[in-house]
Amino acid sequence: MKNYLPALCLTFLFTITTVPYSAHCYAEQANSAYENSLIFFQQGKLDEAAIAVKNSIQQRPNYLPARLLLGDILLQKGQPQSAEKELTIALTLQADSFAVVIPLVEAKLFLYKHQEALTLLNDHPQLATEHKYFLLQGNAYKALIQFELAKKSYQQSLYIHGETVTLLTAMADLAFKEGELSKALDFVNQALLILAQSSDMHKNEQYQGAKILKAEILKSTKQFDDALAIYSNILQKEPTNKQALFGKATILLDQNQLNEALIFSLTLRENHPNDPYIKLLHSSIIALQGNEKQARILLRDIQQQFMSLTDEQRQEREVLLLAASVDYLNKSYYQARRQFLTYISDYGENTVARRHLTMIALKNNNVELAQQHIEKALKLSPNKADLYLLASHIYQQQLNKNEYLHFIEKAHSTFADNTLIRDKYIGALIAVNRNDDAIALLKEVSGSNTLASKTLLGYLQLQTNNIEQAKITTQALLDENPNKVEILQLAGELSLKLARGDDAIKLFKQALVLDDKFRPALLALAGISLNKKDHQQTEIYYRQLLTFYPNDVLSLQLYANFAIDQQQLFLAIKLLTKIPLQHPDYIINQRALLTLYLKTNQLEHAETTLNVLEGVYSFDQELLLAKSKLQTQQGKIIKAAKTLKILFGLIYDDVKKIETLSKLQIDLNDIEAAQRSLERIKHLSNGKLSPYIATRFALANKETEKAGKLIAQQLSKAPNSAAWLELQIHYLIAKPDVSKAIDRLSKLYQKHHKRAHLQLLAQLYLQQKQPQKVQQLLTQWLTQQSADAWAVAQLSTMAIESGNKSLAITTLENFKYIEQQPIFLNNLANLYHEKDAKKALFYAKKAHKLAPKLAAINDTLGWLLVTNNQAQTGLSYLREAIARDVNNASYHYHLAYTLAVLKRLQLAQSALVKAQKLDPSHELNSKTSLLINKE
Repeated sequence: MKNYLPALCLTFLFTITTVPYSAHCYAEQANSAYENSLIFFQQGKLDEAAIAVKNSIQQRPNYLPARLLLGDILLQKGQPQSAEKELTIALTLQADSFAVVIPLVEAKLFLYKHQEALTLLNDHPQLATEHKYFLLQGNAYKALIQFELAKKSYQQSLYIHGETVTLLTAMADLAFKEGELSKALDFVNQALLILAQSSDMHKNEQYQGAKILKAEILKSTKQFDDALAIYSNILQKEPTNKQALFGKATILLDQNQLNEALIFSLTLRENHPNDPYIKLLHSSIIALQGNEKQARILLRDIQQQFMSLTDEQRQEREVLLLAASVDYLNKSYYQARRQFLTYISDYGENTVARRHLTMIALKNNNVELAQQHIEKALKLSPNKADLYLLASHIYQQQLNKNEYLHFIEKAHSTFADNTLIRDKYIGALIAVNRNDDAIALLKEVSGSNTLASKTLLGYLQLQTNNIEQAKITTQALLDENPNKVEILQLAGELSLKLARGDDAIKLFKQALVLDDKFRPALLALAGISLNKKDHQQTEIYYRQLLTFYPNDVLSLQLYANFAIDQQQLFLAIKLLTKIPLQHPDYIINQRALLTLYLKTNQLEHAETTLNVLEGVYSFDQELLLAKSKLQTQQGKIIKAAKTLKILFGLIYDDVKKIETLSKLQIDLNDIEAAQRSLERIKHLSNGKLSPYIATRFALANKETEKAGKLIAQQLSKAPNSAAWLELQIHYLIAKPDVSKAIDRLSKLYQKHHKRAHLQLLAQLYLQQKQPQKVQQLLTQWLTQQSADAWAVAQLSTMAIESGNKSLAITTLENFKYIEQQPIFLNNLANLYHEKDAKKALFYAKKAHKLAPKLAAINDTLGWLLVTNNQAQTGLSYLREAIARDVNNASYHYHLAYTLAVLKRLQLAQSALVKAQKLDPSHELNSKTSLLINKE
């Protein structure tokens, strides 16, 4: 027999070595295609640039710089719909807002998505310093006929950036729309004067737009000869210019020069055969010439195109409803909502329209609005079961349990055969503790003797705590079907109720023998392990669950909660970010993510998440608290204080909440606001004020003697009170008597081992210039709390700052969850940069695998590759870093240096100029300049 083993081994070896090599080749090809597209783009060869960058995206779909470049190219090519798609993808890939938002807004304005454009700008106020921000905002307001707001935006742009051609033309257009023709003409003449003195490369395009607007203004004032002269001048240079041809034809039509007008309209039809406005113009001309039959044919042709017309264009009843429904199916919810509301306004109520509006409101998490729509739908069609099911989803959130039960009971009586409504009714009965009625209803159901019905009955008996009946039902099921996973699960749940944990574990494990992917058993075993504080086994079960069910929301949530308890905050973030937007718990999880982002100091993500939540809950008290914390961490103390003032207005009559608020105001040192809060507490409490808050306020207000007396009084009553001992320490710091404060705090820390005490003690040691004691403190803490990411971060940072790289490396490498902490891995890569290039790259790649969207991690990996003679490979990561953080000087210096190494000197010089604007004193400035000039 022939021995195939050597051949098989060779094949296997070839496979495992060529697959990574192929992947590497793909990445290199994608990078090469992107760099080529950049060269074409700079040369103005947009078609070639588009082909090259699309090739890059085909090989690397998530390469952010390529998506951004393609968006820019498509915008310049006049393809806003495609540009919007690419830029939206870039936004979801977490491109830096400074790189993506403005071009995306431009694309949306081109597509008449004015409200979407405005929302996008309002969601990114940090871009207000950008040149086009207020101009585009004004354009959006103008399109939405909010002229006063448009004026305000244009004035802000004028104040910040001065007169520009684009701004003056936009202001002229606004004045024109408001009927202020003299003012409009003044603005457009100012724009043309600036253009006449300019050498701007975009001069021709801007000149043309301003001239056409001037012609339109002149046409409105019946200055036809001057307007025709402008159109003729444009057509001499560009014979097929659509706007000039259209303008000239309409003037000739107004002057009854029909033959001449027809010539221009035919030129338009040849160049734009499907434009409905041009068809309408053409039909008007030939109708006036007496050819009514041909005119009617054109009008019918236009009618067939209603589906493609904008909202401003006239739409027939059937077409409008169908267009709205298609928009909904295509997930264009904003457009669909607008069209459904237009339909109802123009043609009256409609069930289909109201049902879709209900679902759109739910997708926007506006349950109150959804309720309004569904109630109108139920009045229109009271005999549709699907409407009652949709309504039940809303009423469960909006009504109390008894009111909801009344509604679903009525629905059940109307649709007795509908199993979904029946199940909702059973659930409502259980919610108000009418368990016997729920069980009786289940028994009445046809086929209640089936295995599924008996199993469900057993679960209901368990839920209603009818243990004896549950025992009988479960035992009977086990006798009949001992190898059914659902029944073993029921028996396990019953064992847990009976406090027979070991029996429950055996039953759940037996279920897994029959089906190793049985989700309920895995969840139950994870819960048992968690209760037993067997953290290692708990994590194993959660990982198993996510291996089998990677998108299971409950498993993601439970594992995330476990990760938070274990101080694995980055793991928790990773898990929660997998929960999809469509899931009912999405907003709840966003709240959890906001807290995690604040704890891990990911302030940009925190701000984005907060914006999402504020869109759902305008004046939510918890969100306002979180917002003030975020603003405090961002150093925006004045804004944080203002946020707390808003909160004060919402909790004006709640003593407990005002007490919490006053503590935060004291933390912010907002004495005036804290004093108002304290006065309000006294007013609501007959002049009483918590001694604790009074003392904290006295300390903040530098009333040291008063604070000392209050502390002494309270400690005489409760000498071991940790809270008052803490205040005593703050009093000693304020005196100042830092040595005594350290002595007292050390004793308190030794007794309670609280991290807050550790943090303050570390701060005091640093004030006393005793960093060694801080290091010792943190090192001891980590021997007991090895999973404390904060302490690891503090100790490693201190070690780096003191030049003790060995300690920093040891601290990070010894961290229990280092494999789940991309920032720590990235720090290790930087620490090993000069010491061990191989290890540095190892850690950088690990960090990138965990967090490929973080700018700093892309920069570290890219720069390490460049400094290890892999400049071409490193280049793509550096570009990715800049796409995610466009205002970081180091990233631009790294890019400039890399391009210089690759002898791409023009691009290198351009990158260096950007870097120098951001930080002229950077250590790489002279080195990069020398390298560019040398080449």
